[in-house]
Amino acid sequence: MANERKWTYEGPASPRDANGQTCIFCGKALVDEAQPARWVVKVDEDYADADFPTEVGYSHHACAQAHGAEQRKSRFSLPEVPDLPKR
Repeated sequence: MANERKWTYEGPASPRDANGQTCIFCGKALVDEAQPARWVVKVDEDYADADFPTEVGYSHHACAQAHGAEQRKSRFSLPEVPDLPKR
């Protein structure tokens, strides 16, 4: 069974470090992003206090906010009702 890459938010990134990188969520380049976010993929270890990042990625601030909102949704929440045309 293949392990899923799980991105973990690590905090705000320096705009200088993120400039020119590709956003891990939307795939667009980060150009002059004022508040980029830094994300890492960590190795799953038995020892919970050890962090072993294997990959580093960056995202736009808006993409990070949208991803966080999606993660906060309860698995029991109902989807939004679509706006269907009236007959």
